[in-house]
Formats: sequence, structure tokens, C-alpha cells
Amino acid sequence: MRAIKSYQRTNIESAPNEELIVMLVEAALRREVAADAAMARGDRTGWLTEIHGARSVFVELLVALDPTAQPEIAKALSDTYRWILHHLTEAGRTGDRVRLDEVRAVTDTVRTMWTNAVRIHRGDVDPLDATPLEADAFEDDELLEAV
Repeated sequence: MRAIKSYQRTNIESAPNEELIVMLVEAALRREVAADAAMARGDRTGWLTEIHGARSVFVELLVALDPTAQPEIAKALSDTYRWILHHLTEAGRTGDRVRLDEVRAVTDTVRTMWTNAVRIHRGDVDPLDATPLEADAFEDDELLEAV
């Protein structure tokens, strides 16, 4: 167990910023899945703990945005993160699994978006050959400039 923690810490400490964002969003997604499982069990304390963890990720992502770098993209990300935060709060307050599922779908889209942005930034995907989501969202690395 200690070796796994050490390996994870090394990966996090050595990852570029854009890859850290992907890791954070993936962590939020795992927390949302765990919250849903806790809701299914009727474990209110469990789902609130997991939702709090997911919310913490999006609060950090929100405060890390630089609205001066790419104002339109930063605004779109801010709006998306705020939507997620609001609906996570409501899902936690009410135990609404349908709402949580909607949040999870948006979080998964955010994860895909950031994953694709990293791939384009690293040169793994040529923007001209990118899927419509990749091409529309990440031309000229504008998204990465917003954070």
C-alpha cells in the first residue's frame, strides 16, 4: 500500500499542469460514482462525503481559471464548473440520484474535453484530424491558456 501511495504521489508531482487537471476531474468523477453508490445504499454520510470531495475539485478548478488569458473560454469553463457545483450541492442535499447522474454526465464530458486538449497540446492528435469535439474546443491550445 505504501508503494502505491508513493507511486501516485510521484505521478502527481511530476505531471504537467494540464495533466493534473485531467487527474482532478477523474478524481471528481470517481467521487460522483461513489456518491451514487452511497445513495443507492441509503448512506447519507457517505454520499455527502463523496459529494464534498467532488465539489472540492471543481472549487479548485474554478479559482485556478485565468479570465484574462482566454476570456470566452474561461467564462464557459466557469459557467460549467458553477453548474456542476450547484447541482452537486442539490443532489447531496436531496439525495437525488437522477440529478447526480446528470452531473456525472457533464463531468465526464469535461474529462473528455480536457483529455483531448492535452492530447492536442502534446501533439498526439493533429487538430485537423481531430473529432468535432476536439477540433471545436481546442484549436490553437486556447483552452490550456485559460488555466
